[in-house]
Amino acid sequence: MAAAAIAVLDRQGLAALVARLVADDRTVVGPAIRDGAVVLAELASADELPFGWGVELDTGRHRLTPRQDGAVFAHSAGPQSWKAFLHPQREQLWSARRGADGVPVFTETRPEPPAYAFLGVRTCDLRAIAVQDPVLAGGPPPALGSARAGDIPSPDRGHRQRRMGALPIAAEFTEPGATRFCVSADGGPAADVPRLLDGVPHRSADLTTGSVAPGAVDSARERVGRSLPPPGLRALLGESPAAERWQRWDSCVDLGFSLLHGRPVRASARSRCRQWLTPKLSTWHDQFGSGGCVGCRRCIAWCPAGSDFTEEVAVLAAERDAAADDRHMAHDDGSAHYDRGPQP
Repeated sequence: MAAAAIAVLDRQGLAALVARLVADDRTVVGPAIRDGAVVLAELASADELPFGWGVELDTGRHRLTPRQDGAVFAHSAGPQSWKAFLHPQREQLWSARRGADGVPVFTETRPEPPAYAFLGVRTCDLRAIAVQDPVLAGGPPPALGSARAGDIPSPDRGHRQRRMGALPIAAEFTEPGATRFCVSADGGPAADVPRLLDGVPHRSADLTTGSVAPGAVDSARERVGRSLPPPGLRALLGESPAAERWQRWDSCVDLGFSLLHGRPVRASARSRCRQWLTPKLSTWHDQFGSGGCVGCRRCIAWCPAGSDFTEEVAVLAAERDAAADDRHMAHDDGSAHYDRGPQP
């Protein structure tokens, strides 16, 4: 297929492109200057793009550098990736409440995802999105491949919805930076994607621009600062002379028992105490048909903190009874008193 003619999209054209995307009810995300770095952020207009800024990169170093040419995409990728928008770090999946009959009622939380337009996606990030598709979304969206959501057992439906509604707009790079090694990872600066120029102000490139632009992208490929070693890494890292797996007994009253992502889920002594009681007196009935406590009294005699199993359960029962009394306080006329039954 013949290469498309090169067109020039200037600052006015970028402004029109962003305005068009916003008018189409898309949430536009692109590079912007925040706190001394080029980061990905929601854009209200093209004026927020980093015109005239580049970056200086090295190991553990990211510095903004002014440019005289006013280029908008002449910076290397910032600290974020587009995954932060396609697969948010924190997302509510469902909620539960106990119904009037005591049976839990589960409600799925699936808000309508925004229709994203990703402006200035680097080619390595385009590949990263494609790599994540079969892992998170159950296969590439229909526009990018024929895989179906059923190709993996449990696709992330939220990710798939956001992915299928997203419009990535690529930006080839001409400034590779000192830390990039995408060429040795089977990538490079050039992108093979459709162009979005209909309805956006642009002009045909003159002869000089038409010859210099492809050369600048090709030159960036030669100036990539780092590389991976030759092939064979898969076998190298997959080889292991031996492996072991150990099982260790632990107790739910220990702080580290619920350690998850660097912090305990049950950080308070109260929450750990409740977890200590819940399986023995409640959930084991559902799982195994009997309670988990046999009254052996070891937990009382040998507890270094002096906890008494029977006293702790009595406290919970008293809290339950007090809550039940509170529910009898309100009368239809708005007054309140404790309903203690028939009085002499």
